[in-house]
This record gives sequence, C-alpha cells and structure tokens, in this order.
Amino acid sequence: MTRSWRKVLPFLLASFFYFSANGQTKPSLFFVDSLSVSEESYFLYNMIGLRLHGHSAIVRVRPPFGWKLMGEQQYNFSASSDSVSVFSLTLIRQPGASSEFLPVALQLETELSATEKVILDTFFYVRAPAIHSFSVSVAQPDIEVPPNAKEVVVPLLVKNKGTTTGQYQISFKASFYDEPVRFELRLRPGADSLFNCSLVLPVGIASNTPRLVASISDSTGMIQSLPLTVSSPRSGGKAHASPFADFPAELESGLMLVDRQVSYFGAARASWTSRVGSVDFSFRSKLYGPLNTLERNVFTAQLVRKRWDLSVGQLNSTQHFFSYGRGFSVLYRLSPTYQLGAQTIFHAVPGTFTNNTYSVWLQRRLASSLSIFRAVANRDVKKGLHEYVVNYERGWQPTKQMHVKINVALGWEKFLRVPVSSSGALALGGGYNLQQNGKKMEWTSSWQRFPALFPGVDKGLHTHMHQIRWLRKKGYVDVFYSYNSVVSTLFTDTIYLTDVFRFNSEKSGVRMGYRKNLIDLSVSSGWLRQTGVSTALLPSYRYGELFFSSGSASGHSCSVKSLLGYANDRLITRPVFINNT
Repeated sequence: MTRSWRKVLPFLLASFFYFSANGQTKPSLFFVDSLSVSEESYFLYNMIGLRLHGHSAIVRVRPPFGWKLMGEQQYNFSASSDSVSVFSLTLIRQPGASSEFLPVALQLETELSATEKVILDTFFYVRAPAIHSFSVSVAQPDIEVPPNAKEVVVPLLVKNKGTTTGQYQISFKASFYDEPVRFELRLRPGADSLFNCSLVLPVGIASNTPRLVASISDSTGMIQSLPLTVSSPRSGGKAHASPFADFPAELESGLMLVDRQVSYFGAARASWTSRVGSVDFSFRSKLYGPLNTLERNVFTAQLVRKRWDLSVGQLNSTQHFFSYGRGFSVLYRLSPTYQLGAQTIFHAVPGTFTNNTYSVWLQRRLASSLSIFRAVANRDVKKGLHEYVVNYERGWQPTKQMHVKINVALGWEKFLRVPVSSSGALALGGGYNLQQNGKKMEWTSSWQRFPALFPGVDKGLHTHMHQIRWLRKKGYVDVFYSYNSVVSTLFTDTIYLTDVFRFNSEKSGVRMGYRKNLIDLSVSSGWLRQTGVSTALLPSYRYGELFFSSGSASGHSCSVKSLLGYANDRLITRPVFINNT
C-alpha cells in the first residue's frame, strides 16, 4: 500500500466512468452518463476523462436551462505524452431546474494533423429531484369594479417553485354561483404567470360587496385558498390588467466557424395556454458548412387537454430500461381517480441505444393512496435480446405520520442468438419502504431485492436502509445500517467489476446531530466496506464523518461533508487511511 496517493487517480476514474474498448487512436471523452441531485443538495459533480494520445484539444461545455456551470465553459489541453487528462465539472441547480433528464452538451475539438481535425459532440444527463411546490398571491384582495359591471377580471400571480411541470386547477366559489367557476394553468419549473381569470357577475352585485374564495390545487392535491371581495369604487374607472395571458417563448440562434466554414445552429421553445389546455414544443437544429449539411433535428411537442396529454418527439426513459430516441407518450384521465397511459420509444442514435421500449400503465390515485400497474416490453434486435417486466406499486398513508410503499415485479428475458439456460425463466423481485415521523422518534426501513435473472436496470439489485432517530429539542441521535449490491452489465466498472452508478457498499454507525433554524450539524462514526464482486474485495474501514449545512431565507446555502477512514485487516499489508470531502 506504498505510494497510495499515486494510485488514487485510476481508482477514482474506475469508480465514476464507463469507457469503451482499449486501443483507440482518436481522442475520446468518458464520464458518468446521467446524474441526479438530492433534494438537500444544489451541486452536481462529474469527472470528465479525456484520452488525447499526445494531441492538443479544446473541450467546450454548455449546461441546460436551470443549471449554472461553475468555472469556465472552455478547457484547453496542450499536446503531451500523457494519454489521459482529467478535469471536474461542477453544476449548480437553479430555481428553474427540471426533474426530467436534460443534456449537458460537450464538444471535443482536436487536430490530429495539419490537415485533419476531429470534432466530437456528446452529452450526459442531469436532473433535479421531483419537488412539488407553488405559491399564489393577489395584488389586492379587494377588487373594485363599476356599479353595473357584468364581469370582473381577477389577476392571480401563480409561481411554480418546484422542479416538475405544474398542472393547476383554479376555482372560484361564491354565493351567487351554483357551481364553481374553473380555470386551468400549466407552468414549467421555476416559471410564474399573472393569470387573469374573467368572472361573470350578476348586475348590481358589486354594491353588496360579495365575497369570493379562490382555490388553487396542483396534481398532488395540495390546495391554497385566497379570500377576495368585489366592491364598487368611489369614482368610476377601469383598473384591472389586460385580459390576455402570458405566452412564454425562447429563441436561440448562432454561428460557428469550423475549419473556415460557417455553420448555423438554432433552437426554439414555446408554450401556449388556453382554457381547454396547452401546447408546448421545443426544437433544435444544426446546419454545417456551405452546403448546410444537416446534423440532426431534435423535436418534442406536448399537447395537454382536460382529459388527456399527448407527447411526441425525442423521449427518454430510465425507469425499467435505459431508452432514448423518438417516440410518443399518451396519458388519458378516465376519471379524477384513474389514469391510463402508454409510451413507445424507438432508438434514433446509432451505437448508443439499440433497443425499442413499449410500456402501458394504469394509475389509481385516492386521497391517501396511489397504485400503479405497469407492463413494459424492451426489444433489442441488434443484441438479440427481448425483455419483459410487469410491475405493481402501491403507496398509502395510514396516518399523518406514517408512509408505506410496496412494489412487486415479475420479469423475464429471452435470448434469441446466444443459447443460455436462463432464457425465458421467470424472475420475481420487489421491496418495501416504511417511514414513521413522530415528535420524539423517527424511523425508516426500506428493502429491495431483484435476482440476477431479472431484466433491465434492476438486475441483481439488493439494497437495505434502516434508521432509527431519537429527537431531543434541537438535537437528535440515530443508529443506521445501509447495504447496496448490484450485478449489472449495463455500465460496468472494469477495475472493481461492479455497476458505476451504484457502487457496492455496506455501512453502519451512530450519528449525533444538532439543528437550529437552517443550520444542521452532525457527527457519525461506524464501519464501512466497499466491494465489487468476490474477486475484488476491498478493506473494511472504521470511519468518522462530519456534515455541516447552513442556509438563509434568501435562498443561499452552504454544505460540507467529510469522511475519514482507517483500515488494518488481513487483506492489506499495512494500515490505510481514506479521506473524502
């Protein structure tokens, strides 16, 4: 274990990257393909590996909407004998970040010779956690109209503070309405809209100063209400906003000079909202050289109506299988309780995803429970593999403090070209998640188990997470145990022989913490082990971990997490220290 720091870099690269076959002569990039940030964190990190083979190179980075890149957007690497260069990208989540996967564009430009230049465009995905939150306000709760006015316009300022596209139902109740007057509004993450609601009034009702109650609810059932009054002003005049709603649109265009040739690129996004629904679309196109050679058009459109939604264009899915390509998705609301959906994705990028995915699902939502039944077929003709999954999820809330969720899945995979004994064999998997929140004690328990014969991203997955926390005024003490093991050939770490996204680990310990307002400080200690498969065992560590987080009412936050471990067992020849901050 001498000169351990000189060996840190290969281990880090192996833990984070999945790269292609050895021996390639052209420069290449390797990195983690998709990243998700937790609800408590605002930062995402991706280590970018650059294989140069002695050539100089330029790497350009462009983050998607809702994410800010910390540092430069262009990196220059000079020619050297080193075959691999590594640099780190840090992305900051903004209020407009979406919980859907969005691409971070990477462009590698290098000169192999005086006459040959190589330009490689690639990307990796990032997404924010699914947060449902919104606010609604009105400039004046007392709305003045002329004495004999037949209608009134109520401007409501609705802000989507979450990371998911919000579907909002707006209703007005009053004593002179037999049925509530309803409106619909749809907002992207981080967007806000001054929505003008036009209401018909009985003649002369304003002189009696009637009361209105505006109720706004989202798709999760969260409701916010505002009391309003309508009265006649002392002097005549019309003092309300324009009756036209906002229609946001984004246009992007530019020119690129590549090898003395001017190239054009352009993108557009827009959204139209009406009383019966909305239409959203996004489009991107690139034209290269004097002949305007088309690289690829990426187009996505979504039509939202009262009973159904339709999406067409470039889609992706990571729920049961990794799929990316062109397709369509349909969601039909049979009733306020039941929804029926279907989705089809055909692969469109050669060499990345060669599978086509077909799925249907039925969802039942009640006040305290949610059930989803889903069937998915994944067909890969190039690899000669067909996979099928039937999944059922049920979550409910028996009390205000307890949340329960279970899932059961049945899957099988059929090999068309390679004869194996497991072809067509059924595999059963599933798990549970329990959470209890009390005034003096909180506990969480979750377990997932899928056998090695199970198809898709959950192949061989086995996880445990158990925690009990005792609350004491501003402090807490908890004990915890976590275990993660996966047997996956989708993205394999070639050194530790494990999945690069879910590194196999086992961890247990005791944690003590202190919380006050927006400050959280905790110290934990216990036992940690990280392993690949049986042929790649690593030492077991006794560790100590420190976590500090601080925030402000204006939205600023800072967090630090540091782990120090010590190992001295039969697998190693001398003591080893690890540190991760």
